[in-house]
Amino acid sequence: MRRVPIRMKLVAALVVPLVGLLVVTWLEVRAISSEVDDVRAQTDLVETSLGPLSITTALQSERAAASLYIIGQEENFSIEVRDNAEARGRVDAAIENFTATMEERGGRLAEVYAPAMDALDAIQPAREAVDATEDARRNLGNTAASKESFDRYSEIIRLLNRAQAQVVVTIEDDDLRRGANLLGITNIQTDVMAELVTNLLIPGVTDDFRMADRDEVRAAAMNLAAVRTN
Repeated sequence: MRRVPIRMKLVAALVVPLVGLLVVTWLEVRAISSEVDDVRAQTDLVETSLGPLSITTALQSERAAASLYIIGQEENFSIEVRDNAEARGRVDAAIENFTATMEERGGRLAEVYAPAMDALDAIQPAREAVDATEDARRNLGNTAASKESFDRYSEIIRLLNRAQAQVVVTIEDDDLRRGANLLGITNIQTDVMAELVTNLLIPGVTDDFRMADRDEVRAAAMNLAAVRTN
């Protein structure tokens, strides 16, 4: 009977554990790869959910600039932008960047953000209304037009915030979802406080710091409650 060389015996003895090791390694690599893909997908989702915040932040600045311009008070308040032109440039750049992201990713995200993106069409009419304000009317007596302009921008911002919140709840990772949610709440809080300031500023200018009707009181109370809740 032919004897099996010791080397062959060693090879045979090592083949089984080596094959087992390779199989286990392959399974681990596959699992890690899947986890990496999941993390990347979640990270992409977070980045997409935060995209509208750049638009809303820019819109908040444009809203402030427009409202102050209409009542001729742009020189008396310190805001993040110098004038309407700078504010509009920031908004346009933010919209362009986010639109490119939506076109790249599409799918469900594009559906969620569709109403908010459609609402951005209202920006141009809002700007035209601001530009149509005659210099002779740009004074504190024009607060009604200023408030109307403020409300136009606010409606667009609310739609963007609502869409952003819909995306945040789909983030599965607890830490990522919590972080994105906190950023969203911070943005909403900034917006609500701006509305509250407007609720109080208009009566201060037009009615000797008295709220003229229940609607003004109700609006201020709701925004104050929202600030406290947030």
